[in-house]
Amino acid sequence: MTVIAEKENIDENNGKILIKDKSDCNHIQNVYRLNIGDELRIIDGEYEYFTKIIEISKKEVAVKISEKKEDSYSLNVNIDVAMGILKNDKMNLAIQKLTEIGVNSIIPLKTERVVVKINEKKKNGT
Repeated sequence: MTVIAEKENIDENNGKILIKDKSDCNHIQNVYRLNIGDELRIIDGEYEYFTKIIEISKKEVAVKISEKKEDSYSLNVNIDVAMGILKNDKMNLAIQKLTEIGVNSIIPLKTERVVVKINEKKKNGT
């Protein structure tokens, strides 16, 4: 099982990582039924940690780091998307989906054929 950990929960000096997310703790204990001594792979966006579970409670799972490698699965490229402004909620949906797939920046373009009229309040973000 792979878990995404917050950097502030990784203590490399002591070689421990705390998993505090309720959903992750539930999956570790009740879905995958992992126990103390079982192995777990943890990523933080930069590194990949191979760990063993040392403590389990309802609120958190503590693991000991066995091995640390550079995360080879995360994207090493920046993706920028420039797209024409869409009508209604389609723009919100497009932004949501683009962020889900890892796009770094979205540049809205007011092209010659854009139908949407942007009023000054929305344009300035107020």
